[in-house]
Amino acid sequence: MNTGVYGGAASMATLQKWQEALTRDIASASQAGYKKSAVGISSASLGRIAGDHGNFQSHLEGSMPEVRVGVSFDQGPLKPTGDSFDFAISGDGFFKSQGEHGQTIYKRGGHFHLNTSRQLVDGHNNLILGLGGPIQVNAADGDLYCDSNGRLYQGDKFLDQFAITKADRPEAFIRVPGGFVIDPSIDLKLEDVDSPSVHQGFIEESNGSAMESMIGLLEVTRAQESNQRLINALDERTQRSLKVLGSAH
Repeated sequence: MNTGVYGGAASMATLQKWQEALTRDIASASQAGYKKSAVGISSASLGRIAGDHGNFQSHLEGSMPEVRVGVSFDQGPLKPTGDSFDFAISGDGFFKSQGEHGQTIYKRGGHFHLNTSRQLVDGHNNLILGLGGPIQVNAADGDLYCDSNGRLYQGDKFLDQFAITKADRPEAFIRVPGGFVIDPSIDLKLEDVDSPSVHQGFIEESNGSAMESMIGLLEVTRAQESNQRLINALDERTQRSLKVLGSAH
């Protein structure tokens, strides 16, 4: 395959991944606790390009773009809701929840409610975990109150404390519906946050801007169009060269 066309195709694949990340950010911009994508593009070496031009090939290195799509864990703005089942973390840490298959899901979005068993759950019905396990709210004990360290009470009765965890390698978090799971291939140290800062009646909004992502999407679209024109031009030049070489024999 023509090296230029191959490079153009690799660039198109890179731009496609970037476009997918931006599209997801736009669709999720209103989701509590959503963390925008962090896209990095680098150059991956292909080694020296072969050819029959004297020593020229020994000085020409081939490379292709390589994209990495991660997550930006920058703090999002806190928005007051007045709902006693909304909670936001300021600073380090993730709420912990338990998925339907028992997996631990880490999340910043604290828009919770009670299930039919009066357990605290998120929008995906994952159980929110305290230090003692799933958080059970008792019907007869009054309103739920949370102090600034995530300790939960009903009246004067202590219920539990949110199990808030932080990690020393944020790149180990993999996005899943409802939050993040830990990449099992990464050696990760998880720590309980000793003195978390929790705000009841607030949610953390997305740390991304839908408008900013839309502008980025327009830039990616223009880059895709330019790249496609380049691929077409290189392909046409290759076809003309083949015709000329074919007619010479």
